[in-house]
Amino acid sequence: MYYLKTFILLFLLSPILYAEAISQNSISAQIQNTLQRHLKGQNRPIVEQMYRSINYHPIWIGNGNSRKLRQLMSDLKDPLFNYKNKSFDQESIKQLFFQLDTGEIPEYKRASVYARIDVMLSNSYVRLVRFIVQGDVDWNLVQKKLRALAKSDDIKSHWEMSFKPFPNISTLTSAALHGNTHAYLTSLIPMQSHYFKLIKILKKYQNMHHVPQIPYSNKVLKLGNSDSRVKIIKKRLQLSGDYPKNAPINSKFDARLKNAVITYQRRYLLKVDGMVDKTTTYYMNQPISKNIQAIMTNLDKTKLYPKHFENEYVEVNIPDFTLRYYKNGRRI
Repeated sequence: MYYLKTFILLFLLSPILYAEAISQNSISAQIQNTLQRHLKGQNRPIVEQMYRSINYHPIWIGNGNSRKLRQLMSDLKDPLFNYKNKSFDQESIKQLFFQLDTGEIPEYKRASVYARIDVMLSNSYVRLVRFIVQGDVDWNLVQKKLRALAKSDDIKSHWEMSFKPFPNISTLTSAALHGNTHAYLTSLIPMQSHYFKLIKILKKYQNMHHVPQIPYSNKVLKLGNSDSRVKIIKKRLQLSGDYPKNAPINSKFDARLKNAVITYQRRYLLKVDGMVDKTTTYYMNQPISKNIQAIMTNLDKTKLYPKHFENEYVEVNIPDFTLRYYKNGRRI
């Protein structure tokens, strides 16, 4: 494993080190051509402004930029930002590096290829920023629904959902130039406390391979009960990290299981009583894929709302028919 990691590191570094030997002016001249010939879409003006502000110098290639490059490549696949595992052209970039490393690209074309890689990296960076801030939300559909609600005689409210503008380009560029992309991207995350919790849960579910199915019953399981279903419930909650890994898997409904059920119920905004009824069983029996999709949907929804809620707000859980009132960060 150590040798494999070393090989991968050298594979990425060797063309980068070679790029440092190429005139930066040569790459800069090619960057302008690349912007005109290869870059399309809504991000083009942003990427162009980034390079224009630094006289079209490369951001990621050459002149000691290898650390910044490695950091960005790591950020592009980091589930904290890219929880949907979207493609941000990482494979195409790696392929170009491979062709440079193996000598498939002749000497006279290397400057243009390095320029293309640099622009591709900047475009990937901008795309990731856009995903973090705006996500995959269909804003036209959101606005349509809000307009319909505004016409309703039953609902009179001020809806704070709005299209999030793209962040300041100078700040974005500065973060790239100084190798602070990870901290910068983290600062863009909406509703951070809620978002981080969802990411933590998502990672747990993505590591699950099979969720044991709990038989339905009219009998509500609670502290002190002994039942064959309890063993399955313990295995299920152990998978999601709610029941301790070193705790016994048996048929006795003990205090540790009650605490695990309470944790699970709070996460899914169910009735919190530490007992397993049909509703809690239904949620626990959901397929892994459905849970993962639900978590991703909720992560997308964080981009609909303000970055932080007001000090006082009401949370309505429609599936559970409950309403919760919060003030100064505490549930009242």
